[in-house]
Amino acid sequence: MPSSPAHSITPMAAGAYRGMAPFGTYDMAGNLSEWAANASGDQRYLLGGAWNDEPYLFVAPGTSDPIARATKSGFRCVRRVTSPPQESLQGLVTPLRAASSERHQPVDDRTFQIFSDLQAYDKTNLAAKEEQIDDSPYWRRETVTFPAAYGGERMMVHVFLPKNSEPPYQVVAVFGGINVLDTKRVEDFEFPYEFLLRSGRAVVFPVFSGTLERGPSPYFPPINQERERALRWPKDMGQTIDYLETRPDIDAHRLGFYGLSYGAAHGVRLIALDHRFRAAVFTSGGLMPNQPQETDSWNYAPRVRIPVLMLNGRDDLLFPVETAQKPLFNAFGTPAPDKRYVQYEGGHANLVSRPDLIGEILEWFDRCMGPVKLRP
Repeated sequence: MPSSPAHSITPMAAGAYRGMAPFGTYDMAGNLSEWAANASGDQRYLLGGAWNDEPYLFVAPGTSDPIARATKSGFRCVRRVTSPPQESLQGLVTPLRAASSERHQPVDDRTFQIFSDLQAYDKTNLAAKEEQIDDSPYWRRETVTFPAAYGGERMMVHVFLPKNSEPPYQVVAVFGGINVLDTKRVEDFEFPYEFLLRSGRAVVFPVFSGTLERGPSPYFPPINQERERALRWPKDMGQTIDYLETRPDIDAHRLGFYGLSYGAAHGVRLIALDHRFRAAVFTSGGLMPNQPQETDSWNYAPRVRIPVLMLNGRDDLLFPVETAQKPLFNAFGTPAPDKRYVQYEGGHANLVSRPDLIGEILEWFDRCMGPVKLRP
């Protein structure tokens, strides 16, 4: 959506993009998120997403203190012909908020082994092929392909190498928000990973089945299709690490994982199934409802043993605190001293570029994987 307000660098004048809704109103999606009269406790809803939000947040409500003021939010004046019905002022219901907070016990070890076997793959000689090299002043990007572990497809990996540190590089594998499913090129993916490169670490984007250049695919396909797609991702992740282990310029023994939103929710399973990760960070994530048992993070969190940092907004409506964030954090099998849960003011989307959040992430990787020595 290159012409949408979400890709501008500031709010624009009303109607500047001529994006008209069916009833003749402009800017219902993007530009400024808009205050609504509907209440959620002592908060009020903000709807429509803002110029600096991810596109999928155009249809996801947020909330904030009604006294709060921000450059990304505004309001719309209307003249009512009749008074609104009282029910129109009630709280809104999102799919994740509507989900029950009650869950059964995670599956037993025998069932978990069956689930693990579904996502295992046979290791082979990857015969990797370098497809493209791109240079920037701060890093070099290498795009590599090799045969996927299924279906005769080719797996693709984007490896970003920093220019401010010396190899062998520590490396962080990243899995972004749900728009990874309909963004067709990594160049267009607005995922905040540059701070990891600036810290001197390499960053790897596994192009999971149905994502980026191997997509697009629907956000919420029928349940069996969703299961089939998600079961491929640990195979993609495993092969990516196999490839990294062949490179002398990568220290694959100091491997971290960073997941945001959708990538954080699914990343729990990836780090539980592959024991080569040293540490993980999840931002704006939590338990997702209505997931197939074979891919539900609830069944994988107790098998996670590595250090885990969770960073969330206390007003997140997509992953609410009590039903999605806390249950996941408490379920992790990581010893208490090695897991940390931090809440920030705000909702789902306004965390990712906060300097204090970035500081938390870099300090966590420094602690768990060792600091990086930067070039003078």
